[in-house]
Amino acid sequence: SNGLAATASQVTEGWVVWNHKGPYVRTMGRYVRIPDGGEVFKHEKLAAYLYFQPEDGRWAISNIIGASRCWMFAQLQDSEGKVEQVKSWQYLDPESRKWKPDEHMISETWSRVSFRKPHRNSQGRRESAPVGAAMIPGLPALVTPRNEKCVRKDNAKSLERKEQLARLKRSEKAVRSLINENKTLMEQRQDAEAEKSRLLQNFPEEKERLEKENKGLESQISSLESKIEKLETETEEHEVLQMFVQGMQDSIQILEKQLEDIHKRSRKADQRMLSLTSAAHAEKEGQDPDDDDDLEPLHDAMNSRTPLGGSGESI
Repeated sequence: SNGLAATASQVTEGWVVWNHKGPYVRTMGRYVRIPDGGEVFKHEKLAAYLYFQPEDGRWAISNIIGASRCWMFAQLQDSEGKVEQVKSWQYLDPESRKWKPDEHMISETWSRVSFRKPHRNSQGRRESAPVGAAMIPGLPALVTPRNEKCVRKDNAKSLERKEQLARLKRSEKAVRSLINENKTLMEQRQDAEAEKSRLLQNFPEEKERLEKENKGLESQISSLESKIEKLETETEEHEVLQMFVQGMQDSIQILEKQLEDIHKRSRKADQRMLSLTSAAHAEKEGQDPDDDDDLEPLHDAMNSRTPLGGSGESI
């Protein structure tokens, strides 16, 4: 429609409009020149037009070509419209029906922006064209080089995207690590719950077994206490017996000393008796031999007497 069915070789000029975030965001994209339409360009996909109004000295976007009532416009100082970039756009707010400025919206000619069809790089990742650079099916890729400022800007954005991608990869790695750790913790929790359930099931049997063991231990303790009491009683009796034995041993020692004294006195008495006998015999030496016969029984008795404490008869 409106001459847009021109061949690819005929479509060589156009504009790109982008960075509008307001109610007309769908009108952003590429606008292709209409053959023999002057400064009139049609959106690639929508029924929207970008055109220049020389009488007002402004660019406008509307759904009707050349309409004075439009959705957006940008006033130019150059009334002929011979520019490659247009800023300072304004748009009509559908609710308040008032014009509002859009400081971010920009329109540029194809000679300022180089576009290429999306392709895959050496890493196999898809590279997209800049914002608003939707391609018309069948159109060849534009090869108009960009200026140095735009190249530096693109390089900075590319570097920033790479850094963001690296941060995302690190974050993804950390998240995966947390997921694995959480999975391990969940498995440990399940194991703990299973062990808890098993213990609760076995608790009555375990309790009964422990009670039996406790009763057995109490019986053993009672038996040991009885044995201890018996041993204490026997110990007391043994101590009394030891005291009695000690007393007997002391008495025996005293008696042994007394017996030794008696032996000593007995030996002294024997010696004295012998002395008296010898003296009496000496005094009677002058008597008849028959008198000597009277003394022989005394000597025999003295000689045959067993000393006290010897191995003979006890006292």
